[in-house]
Amino acid sequence: MFPCITKTCVVVILAASTSLPEAPEAGEGTAVACYAGLAPDIFMMRWLVCGPFPVLEGQQKPEEALLRQAFDRDFLTEQGGENGIQPSVGMAHGPCRWQLVSLSRATVDLAGLCGPKDFAVAYLWAEIDMPAETKGLLGVGSDDAVKLWLNGHLLHENWAFRGLLKDQDVVPVTFPKGRNRLLARIQNGTSSWEFCCRLLGPAAMRDALLSAAGKGNKDTVKALLGNKADVNNRGAQGHTPLHQAVRSGSKETVELLLSMGAEINAKTADGVTPLCLAKRTGHRSVAELLLARGADPALQPADKSAQVDTLFRDWSRGETPGAAVAVVQDGKMVLKKGYGLVNLEQGTPCTPQTKFRIVSLTKAFTAMAVMILHERGTLNLDDTIGKHLPDYPKGDKITIRQLLTHTSGVQEPVPSGEMFALLPKMSLPLEKRYIMCRDEPLEFNPGERWSYTNAGYIVLGYLVEKVSGQSYEMFLQENIFRPLGMSNTGYDHPDVVLQHRAAGYSREGAAYKNATYFDMSIFGPSGVLYSTIEDMALWDQALYGETLVKAEILRQAFTRAKLNDGTTADYGFGWVLGKNRGLEEIRATGMAPGFMAQIVRIPAQRFSVIILSNCDALDALNRAHEIAEIYLWEVMAPREP
Repeated sequence: MFPCITKTCVVVILAASTSLPEAPEAGEGTAVACYAGLAPDIFMMRWLVCGPFPVLEGQQKPEEALLRQAFDRDFLTEQGGENGIQPSVGMAHGPCRWQLVSLSRATVDLAGLCGPKDFAVAYLWAEIDMPAETKGLLGVGSDDAVKLWLNGHLLHENWAFRGLLKDQDVVPVTFPKGRNRLLARIQNGTSSWEFCCRLLGPAAMRDALLSAAGKGNKDTVKALLGNKADVNNRGAQGHTPLHQAVRSGSKETVELLLSMGAEINAKTADGVTPLCLAKRTGHRSVAELLLARGADPALQPADKSAQVDTLFRDWSRGETPGAAVAVVQDGKMVLKKGYGLVNLEQGTPCTPQTKFRIVSLTKAFTAMAVMILHERGTLNLDDTIGKHLPDYPKGDKITIRQLLTHTSGVQEPVPSGEMFALLPKMSLPLEKRYIMCRDEPLEFNPGERWSYTNAGYIVLGYLVEKVSGQSYEMFLQENIFRPLGMSNTGYDHPDVVLQHRAAGYSREGAAYKNATYFDMSIFGPSGVLYSTIEDMALWDQALYGETLVKAEILRQAFTRAKLNDGTTADYGFGWVLGKNRGLEEIRATGMAPGFMAQIVRIPAQRFSVIILSNCDALDALNRAHEIAEIYLWEVMAPREP
């Protein structure tokens, strides 16, 4: 994956007009990857693979233009080239040889087969014996850029650096009767390097249509509908392709779906029609189009809480990790609910009392501790840290305010080798973490620019201990949690038995696995706390008053950081400061293996959304914004003029 480019993905999809038999298993000694036809919705798991072929030797971070040029270089010229190669097991191309792989999973891990290699190319080849001419849709799934040849003709190319998903690009294809040669070329950027491919059957076609409509990809939608995809099928949340196209804001895709018979007043389980969704998401021109085509404005959705339930429908099937969600409006918790499971092994449901790791939401609490000490006069936000921590190198150049706003230049040490694997599992005293950060050179001169880092907040936590004479944990308990009644919030000690503790999970493909273990002391005051949505709602409300510090001090936490050159960064003291559809918002996001935490505050509306999850795959910020739209769409600005 290329570090400067957002990654999406492609998957090979084939919508066959002829039902084909499943390919036989490869026998011992098989020299080629052969399929006797392809079965719908079954991933191809037998390939000849060759690589890695370095794209640009000797360049650690080559420019994208050079990588794009290399995308057209043929590495197989000595054996017939990319359009003529007919490989066999053991055939050599320089140091690389073709190898037969038979997989037990859908994804081809090229890094595992060819060795982890950044900026390199690998090839995959298969032979498919079709009993009859077959027209359908072929897609390709890859991490990263990809080309496909069928019988020596370039069929598809996609120059994109992205992570592997499934059923995303769709390409029309005709397989002649008899043997067909399929060659795929995957060019890696950095990190993961993968490929997957399958024949598109009814289930995959349904998901692909919903996905393409949700991206406003008119051409893909047209291709799928041309291959008899159901224009009115429904996804996990009850949305039709028309709902998805409305959400994307693509008028052209909406018009295409309507012309192909999409039901204009289709309702989800919570009663949301495409017109309701267009209004809610701020797509004014799409709403006008739907009204002109006969959408019924009298059809109204169910209550707001039911609409939130629909957003989390895919996390409420009793077999997934979960999330706890709170909505606070005008000082009242108008919604608090748990979805999914907090322990998959035991089937324990998520509730508002479930305790989650809140990770980087901890930073705002650390900032509050510093502000409390400022109000008491034991430190000043504009003090240099050297005044209180005289052992800190260049401490006379770095202010406390710069640590709070990520403009100090302090950076985290990056352990290497064996220590990299061991460190997350070690219990580290705060002083040890402080020393590790203290001894790391500055990334840039203080105040020169903004760069997010945990290190600054680890230093701030240690500063709180030195100035207050208390442990970081005790200071927060006595000065923040107890005064606010946050009895279910605290320092995450792994050896302490904690009632209602959530177990963390990660997602791998469609399956969930126990998340990689982290002793949260590695994050210290930048991410060590746990909490519940109920306690976080108490915290949210305290930020409107003077229970902890006076308003003029608290206001600074929500003021953009100023850099040396007079420009500002959209960050305060532990808070991102932004705008969403015309409304100023204050937000914080926390993520660690197995956990995701999000709070979005819209102070002008006295409105907040809190989401705590025990799965790091949950896109909590987008969910929070969707919830905000459910409650506030009438006062939000439209997405287009």
